[in-house]
Amino acid sequence: MPFLRRNVIKSFRAMCVECGIPTAASQESQKYPPIFSVTYSHHDGQRHDAKVDSWHCPLCHIFNGFSTQKMLEAHLEWDHEECDFVWNKKLFRGIEIPHLIINVPQDPGSSSEELSSSSESERETTAPPQSPIFLNRSPSPEQKPFLRASSMNVVVKEQSPPSSPLRPSQAPPPSRRPERPVDRTGQNRYPTPPPYENLEGPSAVYPYLPPGEYSARPGGPKLYDLLNTLSMEPFGVMKWFVLDKEEEIFELCDVRDEDKVMQALWARWIILNRNKFISNYFLGVQAFITQYWREIHKAAGFSALRVWLLVLVSNRFLTGPQFFDILKYYTDQTGMDLWK
Repeated sequence: MPFLRRNVIKSFRAMCVECGIPTAASQESQKYPPIFSVTYSHHDGQRHDAKVDSWHCPLCHIFNGFSTQKMLEAHLEWDHEECDFVWNKKLFRGIEIPHLIINVPQDPGSSSEELSSSSESERETTAPPQSPIFLNRSPSPEQKPFLRASSMNVVVKEQSPPSSPLRPSQAPPPSRRPERPVDRTGQNRYPTPPPYENLEGPSAVYPYLPPGEYSARPGGPKLYDLLNTLSMEPFGVMKWFVLDKEEEIFELCDVRDEDKVMQALWARWIILNRNKFISNYFLGVQAFITQYWREIHKAAGFSALRVWLLVLVSNRFLTGPQFFDILKYYTDQTGMDLWK
């Protein structure tokens, strides 16, 4: 039931008290258990008799039993309006006991089925014989002039097949970016900066994925599809759990793709480094940035990282100075101060 039975019983008893129906059995009736007989009278003339040794409803099992006959009568009147009831007296072992006659109505579903079956049989008996229909598989243009383009002055143009959203027909024009910073040691330490349109956003642009890889998503590739390029070997048999958790994150509504990337990267890191994070929150977050700062730069960006760190600050995992130290550590890794 879509409700608690105890609440139904309590509300029914309160309604009986409000209507003046006795809810407590008399002392004489408590000496002997109540007995009454029930006769089910169906619409087709069939009858069925039964004996009940307490004031139970003979039609439902919602209530465990009633204290008085008046409560049972009220329940039948309020909750079983589809049936008619008549109370009489009947002899049972030389004693008069209450006798309840229930007139069970006809099932509306059965009547509709009988009507539909009878109507179908009438159609079968009264339907006139139909002549066979012959189909011409190759009609000539004269027989179907409405199919001829010349009669309607229709100009047929050849259309190219629609391009698949999974593979873009042409690459978007390259975005203007700051020059890649050059490290003094001569190594390619710093990654490619993001476009000028959003310097705090991800450096990857549509179609995001490297050449030769495509997304199977109906709406085309997303930023979080870049996570599929990472190795799942460290997770071993827990690979299925990580992928299932990420799909739940990717299906979130009203969340930016950049924030979904941050949540997915953190979920990957925390599953293997929970003890490291609990031992020291600041060093744990710094280790997270050390491992995934390239992916954050490529698929999330500085603004998504800042939002994620603010979540940690609001939950008191980081303090204000530690928040700025982590951001400074990330900018040193990506060379943001050198973008011009």
